[in-house]
Amino acid sequence: MVLFETITREKLQPSKRLILNNMPEYHKDLNKEKTRVLNDVSSFYRMVMPVLCSVALCCVLFSLLRSLVQRVWITPLLIISLAALSGVLAITFILTLLTITSYDEITRALQVAYPLLVLFVITAFLDITLWWRQQPHAPVQQADGDPFL
Repeated sequence: MVLFETITREKLQPSKRLILNNMPEYHKDLNKEKTRVLNDVSSFYRMVMPVLCSVALCCVLFSLLRSLVQRVWITPLLIISLAALSGVLAITFILTLLTITSYDEITRALQVAYPLLVLFVITAFLDITLWWRQQPHAPVQQADGDPFL
């Protein structure tokens, strides 16, 4: 919820009890709906992102190995995905170092790495998709001249 307040510059709901008691019912319902939607999005994100990041990492490793074996240039999408991944790793390293050495209160600062993580996943999948579309595929043989098979 802190990220919501940081991005939108407004509180999710007022904190003073007097204001909460005098609010119209539709504002209370709107606040409950905002909280529910944000919780649903965050729970979906927590479920899906580890799987997508694992698959994206495999895609990036495959693209790197393909570039090395075939001796071709690394694609710009692969460079962007590697830059996003290195940004996530740098943020994680710095925050871990700060937590270990001095400040235990820093826990929410890793939220800045989430957009980089999404960028990493998207560019890794785009790179593999573009490579796949450029590959020549064998034409499908039709059985007995039937155009629908």
